Amino acid sequence: MILLIIFGSSLFCYAIERHIAWISHVSSVCLLILFAMLLSQIGIVPAHSELYDFLQAPIVLLAIAMVTLDFKFSDFIRLPLKIIFVFIFGMLGSILGGLIAGFTAAHELGVDSYKIAAQLTASYIGGLENAAAMQKLLEIPNHYFIGTFALDSVVTSFWLIICIWFANDKGEEFKIADDDGSNFDGVQVSIVSLLACLFVALGIVILAEYAVKYVGFMHKILWISIFALFAGQTPILKDYFKSAYVLGAILFAGFFFSIGAVSDLQAILNLPKTIIMMPVIIIFTHSLFILISARLFKLNKIATSIISQALIGGPGTAVALAQTRKWKSGIAIGIILGVLGYSIANFFGVFVFNLLQYILPK
Repeated sequence: MILLIIFGSSLFCYAIERHIAWISHVSSVCLLILFAMLLSQIGIVPAHSELYDFLQAPIVLLAIAMVTLDFKFSDFIRLPLKIIFVFIFGMLGSILGGLIAGFTAAHELGVDSYKIAAQLTASYIGGLENAAAMQKLLEIPNHYFIGTFALDSVVTSFWLIICIWFANDKGEEFKIADDDGSNFDGVQVSIVSLLACLFVALGIVILAEYAVKYVGFMHKILWISIFALFAGQTPILKDYFKSAYVLGAILFAGFFFSIGAVSDLQAILNLPKTIIMMPVIIIFTHSLFILISARLFKLNKIATSIISQALIGGPGTAVALAQTRKWKSGIAIGIILGVLGYSIANFFGVFVFNLLQYILPK
């Protein structure tokens, strides 16, 4: 019965989100978490269940592998160099912003500020799925994670509005990928492609288990990210991974519902005010870096905005922006850079946490 409610709630939230195009993938996830919290508060679903534990443990690992499999390095290297450089500068802005935000909040939140900074940094290089990975990897307290998650969604939505307003020029059409990415959200799937995605993703999770056991050095999630990045480039299989992101998003929906259902609403409402400033600090720093680099490399406004959205909101918001401005090549740029962000964001989230832990007192 709980599983039926989870899938029904996910369908409801994602269906609503599709009718508000400019919000794209951001608000559907936040809406799902809030809806699960409501159902838990009024007693329709339990606050604790073994199913939630399952969705927050092995399933989320599988989902991380799925969203990473879809990245193709061959598409990335076809991008103009100035787009790649501005993307790198924007990413550095998110990292520096994460460090500044963690430092600012450290006096009040202690080590938790480092974790929240890592969560936001990963989100503002990849997406909300990477924030979920940080929650599992760093064991971020649930009320901090959900509260920050909600703030992240609101700030990202406002930033998307600003980017749509800013992107008021025209983009040049050029060939980037074999697929322009316009079917990103409605990608065609087959039984073979679904089975290939599941087989490879499960194999990656098992391989990561052995890597942690016999090699160590890194957390399981980082091993999964590395193995999935390499597996996604396999010539024989990579054409079957077009549905990997969609499968990963479905699996993440169960995770987000379970997170909302077990959350303490009162604790979220009593969040320290310091946390409210953290996403603002990161996006402000990111915006400075990306605008300066765009001016340096003479990149137009629409491409700059799509690159920013690929980092801050993920491929979904980048595609929404490109579709709003009717730039077909921008759709492919948003997807390629957005999926790349998903693939590497976990590493930089962990980097921010470890660096803050090293330079600041615990």
